[in-house]
Amino acid sequence: MMTFILAPTIRSVSGGRIPLLLLVAGLLVLPTFGLTAQAVRPTRTLGTMERQADSLLASVSVVQELSGGRVLVHDVRGRRVVFLDSSLKSVRVVADNTIATGRAYASVTGGIIPTEGDSSLFVDPSTLSMFVIGADGAVGRVMALPPSARGCFLGGTSGRPTLDASTHVVCRMPPERLRGKVMDPGLHLAVPEIADSSALVRFDLSNRRVDTITFLQTGKRPLQYVPDKECDWFVAPIINPLPLVDDWAAMHDGTVAVIRGADYHIDWISPAGERRQSPRIGLPSTRLSDSAKSAYLDSTKAVLARLQKRKPGADAPAPVCDPSAMRSLSMSTQSDVTDDPTRMVSGSGRAIVPLLFVPAEQLPDYVPPFAPGSALADRKGRLWIRRLETVNGGSVYDVVDRESGKAIRTVVPKGRVIAGFGQDGRVYTGVTEADGVRLERYRVP
Repeated sequence: MMTFILAPTIRSVSGGRIPLLLLVAGLLVLPTFGLTAQAVRPTRTLGTMERQADSLLASVSVVQELSGGRVLVHDVRGRRVVFLDSSLKSVRVVADNTIATGRAYASVTGGIIPTEGDSSLFVDPSTLSMFVIGADGAVGRVMALPPSARGCFLGGTSGRPTLDASTHVVCRMPPERLRGKVMDPGLHLAVPEIADSSALVRFDLSNRRVDTITFLQTGKRPLQYVPDKECDWFVAPIINPLPLVDDWAAMHDGTVAVIRGADYHIDWISPAGERRQSPRIGLPSTRLSDSAKSAYLDSTKAVLARLQKRKPGADAPAPVCDPSAMRSLSMSTQSDVTDDPTRMVSGSGRAIVPLLFVPAEQLPDYVPPFAPGSALADRKGRLWIRRLETVNGGSVYDVVDRESGKAIRTVVPKGRVIAGFGQDGRVYTGVTEADGVRLERYRVP
């Protein structure tokens, strides 16, 4: 989602540059494909920048605007939540991993859930707690996090959980782990499988009832047993950096927009279950040649390795381990392990398992319209879908009107990704500088 690092580019089949955009909000690797302004002429730009924050953050992942233009910012990489005034000056740290806030932010990545009003929920999965943050940026009370909602409430590549006015949290459940059918010949164990779809649900905080809204395609994510350098065995995901998936976003009235990746149309589902469908959104067909697939995969591997603080060649040679002398076998319980390979790291940044990727020939022949976790809803009921393309280095969003279903192409300034929205067309982004990330506020019509 929202903080970014620009990686080296590779050349597309048409000769244009293909930059790799790394997003860090739960640490997701997100590639983009460069198109010239002549190939795709944007209807509008993001608008005028109103203000920049005085101080830098480690990341800008989620921004929740409160009354009076004050904001809460979730800094995932810095493991903290900060409260800023309307001039974007820092007022206080709401949660971090120091004694000053009671270590409200533990070592495990948390999540923030915006609400309709001035309060927000901060989810700490390590203690199964939810902190209620008020309009003044202070923690008012602590609620118990339902164990079954742990993987659903964190967001990241699974979408942004949203609390509506009826105490319902809309979120995506983790895909079901299925019993393996294919045997690993070396270990004589069944390799587990992950379902290629997951449920989008409404979770009622008042009675813990869960209602299924619809199902989302999450793509095939095979797993494999691999040893680390100490011959401890792990179940590792085989990463496909260009999956064809569905995405979603919840409006403030409880209506859910489901974006279908197969044909790029939107299903709108009301809180009462009524459904309607918008027309397909047109998009250019960007074909990937075999050489472009290989170059793209190589660049993705290099960027992800740097993010996991690996040294070049750290995964080679592979360790020689005797399965019969297996010391331990870990099957990660992280709900999003197959969505987010960069979370497979230790506290010191050492990669727990080797990075495994699908062969280049298994990448799609055409670039998918979007990546997981690319949809956001603004305060005016519009849907913003970040596309897997850039125009002159700027991210491209299709801004879809809820009533007409028409999409307006919007290009943000170079090196920026949208982190949240406010009243009166305010849009919050972050821009990477030498020593950190700076929060910015724009205004669009």
